[in-house]
Amino acid sequence: MIPRLNTARICRCITTVFQQSRNSSTVNFREVSHFDSLAATWWDPNGSSRLLHRMNPLRLTFIKSVLFPLESPTTCKFLKDYSILDVGCGGGILTESLARLGAKVEGIDASSRAINVAQSHARSDPIFIQDNNIPTYTCESIHDHKSKEGYDVVTAMEVLEHVDYPSIFLDELVTKVKPGGWLILSTIARTYAAWTGSILLAERILGIVPVGTHQWEKFIREEELREYFGKLRNEKGMPWTKEMRVEWCGFNPLKGEWFFTKAATPGVFNYFIAIRKTT
Repeated sequence: MIPRLNTARICRCITTVFQQSRNSSTVNFREVSHFDSLAATWWDPNGSSRLLHRMNPLRLTFIKSVLFPLESPTTCKFLKDYSILDVGCGGGILTESLARLGAKVEGIDASSRAINVAQSHARSDPIFIQDNNIPTYTCESIHDHKSKEGYDVVTAMEVLEHVDYPSIFLDELVTKVKPGGWLILSTIARTYAAWTGSILLAERILGIVPVGTHQWEKFIREEELREYFGKLRNEKGMPWTKEMRVEWCGFNPLKGEWFFTKAATPGVFNYFIAIRKTT
């Protein structure tokens, strides 16, 4: 059944982005249990996380375009000297890729099974051992994560649609970003196309995503995030956001490939958004 457009409910959803209690936990234990059950196949490119494996090159391309918009890096270790926190890292698909590019990466996730898989996979890779740059993994929420200093980059890819109280989650994320650093997210817009594509087709008909992975009402529109970061202020009362970049992407099920597009065209509902903190 296609969800009906309930204007009052959507308005309440937007309002809660700014009015939730900071004492609330954003961890949804039903979601954690769901991803616990998928952990064993996380690194199977044809398993339950295959769409994440296929999306990973686009993630890296977007991150590279954000950090180096004017020139292409001349070294394969172009993230050397960057500190990165990967929030909701799961089994470490993106985390490992960032470490291979030279970054010092910490991955955190509320799923203990996913973290165990991530640790085991990284420790079995001789390249990480040789470079002495094994990613650090911790089973914890963003609320529990303590760091003495901020990070050059904080990522939360395909995570926002799985947490409770998204504004609290975002509030915690921004505290981890250094002045001049970047917060980079990817998520799903709350549109009819998103329900049709990510739930009806991907989960119930094609079976390329496990049933129950997504809930349409938890998707967040691009304009809602723009509003949140537009109103966000730092500790001095000044705008937190220095600049913002958005890139949309879609999935072609016939080719099994993700692709970039400049706008939310029909059938496109996934997007990347990068927000730079003022110095």
